[in-house]
Amino acid sequence: MPECKMRAQLLAVSRFVDLETARRVSALWYALSRVAHHDDYALAPTATELRDWHREATHLCAALMPSTETP
Repeated sequence: MPECKMRAQLLAVSRFVDLETARRVSALWYALSRVAHHDDYALAPTATELRDWHREATHLCAALMPSTETP
Protein backbone atom coordinates (compact mmCIF):
# COMPACT_ATOMS: atom_id res chain seq x y z
CA MET A 1 0.00 0.00 0.00
CA PRO A 2 2.86 2.51 0.45
CA GLU A 3 3.02 3.08 -3.31
CA CYS A 4 -0.69 4.00 -3.43
CA LYS A 5 -1.92 7.56 -3.17
CA MET A 6 -3.21 8.67 0.24
CA ARG A 7 -6.84 8.75 -0.93
CA ALA A 8 -6.62 5.07 -1.91
CA GLN A 9 -4.94 4.21 1.39
CA LEU A 10 -7.68 5.98 3.34
CA LEU A 11 -10.34 4.05 1.43
CA ALA A 12 -8.54 0.75 2.03
CA VAL A 13 -7.90 1.20 5.76
CA SER A 14 -11.46 0.06 6.56
CA ARG A 15 -10.53 -3.40 5.20
CA PHE A 16 -7.93 -3.77 7.96
CA VAL A 17 -9.54 -2.09 10.99
CA ASP A 18 -13.03 -1.45 12.30
CA LEU A 19 -15.10 1.31 10.68
CA GLU A 20 -14.82 3.67 13.67
CA THR A 21 -11.01 3.55 13.59
CA ALA A 22 -11.05 4.03 9.80
CA ARG A 23 -13.33 7.05 10.23
CA ARG A 24 -11.02 8.52 12.87
CA VAL A 25 -7.99 8.00 10.59
CA SER A 26 -9.72 9.80 7.71
CA ALA A 27 -10.92 12.65 9.93
CA LEU A 28 -7.44 13.19 11.37
CA TRP A 29 -5.81 13.06 7.94
CA TYR A 30 -8.31 15.62 6.63
CA ALA A 31 -7.69 17.97 9.58
CA LEU A 32 -3.90 17.74 9.32
CA SER A 33 -3.97 18.09 5.54
CA ARG A 34 -6.16 21.17 5.82
CA VAL A 35 -3.72 22.77 8.27
CA ALA A 36 -0.65 21.77 6.25
CA HIS A 37 -2.08 23.52 3.19
CA HIS A 38 -2.52 26.73 5.10
CA ASP A 39 -4.40 29.61 3.50
CA ASP A 40 -3.24 33.15 4.26
CA TYR A 41 -6.76 34.03 5.36
CA ALA A 42 -7.32 30.96 7.53
CA LEU A 43 -6.78 31.03 11.27
CA ALA A 44 -3.85 29.09 12.64
CA PRO A 45 -4.72 26.01 14.72
CA THR A 46 -5.04 26.59 18.44
CA ALA A 47 -2.83 24.91 21.02
CA THR A 48 -5.82 22.80 22.05
CA GLU A 49 -6.36 21.60 18.49
CA LEU A 50 -2.68 20.71 18.16
CA ARG A 51 -2.75 18.76 21.44
CA ASP A 52 -5.95 16.96 20.42
CA TRP A 53 -4.51 16.01 17.02
CA HIS A 54 -1.32 14.78 18.65
CA ARG A 55 -3.30 12.71 21.16
CA GLU A 56 -5.51 11.27 18.41
CA ALA A 57 -2.47 10.43 16.24
CA THR A 58 -0.85 8.66 19.19
CA HIS A 59 -3.99 6.60 19.85
CA LEU A 60 -4.46 5.75 16.19
CA CYS A 61 -0.82 4.71 15.75
CA ALA A 62 -1.23 2.34 18.68
CA ALA A 63 -4.48 0.99 17.22
CA LEU A 64 -2.94 0.45 13.78
CA MET A 65 0.29 -1.20 14.91
CA PRO A 66 0.29 -4.98 14.65
CA SER A 67 0.21 -6.73 17.99
CA THR A 68 3.59 -8.02 19.10
CA GLU A 69 2.20 -10.11 21.96
CA THR A 70 2.58 -13.85 21.75
CA PRO A 71 -0.23 -16.07 23.01
